[in-house]
Amino acid sequence: MKNKTYHQPDKKIKEDVCAILAETPHVDCSEIKVSVKDGIVTLQGEVDEQAAKKVADETLDYVLGVHGVKNELTVHKRPRKKMSRHRHQQPH
Repeated sequence: MKNKTYHQPDKKIKEDVCAILAETPHVDCSEIKVSVKDGIVTLQGEVDEQAAKKVADETLDYVLGVHGVKNELTVHKRPRKKMSRHRHQQPH
């Protein structure tokens, strides 16, 4: 549900979008660039998984003044840190 009847400045929309993305679980907004023109939000950058891309897009449905979203995010899986099979023993 986009808020097509509510208008607010693009700068305010961008602030709101950035704030909500920063609080959205499973979305690392440090790799996301947000731009807004005439209420249309464009997301660019990389996320770790497809679900994060979808969540980022769907979350913006609730930001006042957003008329549409251009989701140009790409999915880039980063290698997970390998856990050692051997536990380090604590000195006694």
